[in-house]
Amino acid sequence: MEKIISYTNSATSKMEKVISGLRKKIEDDIVESKNFPGEEIIEITASDIENTFNRVRIIKRYSKKSFNNRLITLLLPIYFLSGILLMLFGVYYKEIKDFIENDREQLAFVLSGFILSLTAGAIYFLRKFRENERRKEIIEKNYENSNRFKPESF
Repeated sequence: MEKIISYTNSATSKMEKVISGLRKKIEDDIVESKNFPGEEIIEITASDIENTFNRVRIIKRYSKKSFNNRLITLLLPIYFLSGILLMLFGVYYKEIKDFIENDREQLAFVLSGFILSLTAGAIYFLRKFRENERRKEIIEKNYENSNRFKPESF
């Protein structure tokens, strides 16, 4: 059963503005890709509109389950690394305590290097995570687009 959609006056005017803005952006993109010197008329075809519109996407709101899965995927390696570091700290506690008490200048260099490498590792991991999320979105979009053009029945 399909739901009935009702627009208020302000929603209707906003929808018209958004659609005209989207139309203008699509036209600008096509004109930019087809702009050849000396041409006064640029013909826009259905495939031009489709190619440009395929790059436009409405971002879906993620469900709570999806958000939790992404959060776990992000936090799990951080907890793993923290656990290993705490374990190593516990094993070498006496040496670390002696190091802290006797060689403060060397400790400053060691801590600076550790923090710098930890920051770089976190940034690297976050970039990989975001890159994988974008790849998943592209694969899903390509799958949806490929299914759209398959014939239903013969």
